[in-house]
Amino acid sequence: IFYFCGQPYAVPNASIREMFKLPELTAVEQSIACLSGTVNCRGNIIPVLDFAAVMGHPRGCYHLDDVVMVLDYADRTMGLVVSDV
Repeated sequence: IFYFCGQPYAVPNASIREMFKLPELTAVEQSIACLSGTVNCRGNIIPVLDFAAVMGHPRGCYHLDDVVMVLDYADRTMGLVVSDV
């Protein structure tokens, strides 16, 4: 469970591969608005999405306590930047 704008959101445990503190992300030029960048996760380059942007809100500044949840969803692996986990 994590919170966004005071509302709780849940991700099924089976979908979560791992979670770690937000690292430096590699920018991707000409990408979709909700893509924050990519990260090397144990030798695999995965896209990292900003949850605020996914929900249609402007992307905010990231904080040291933000977390990347690495998810396996629909045969794809992706990261999701969240806070208040």
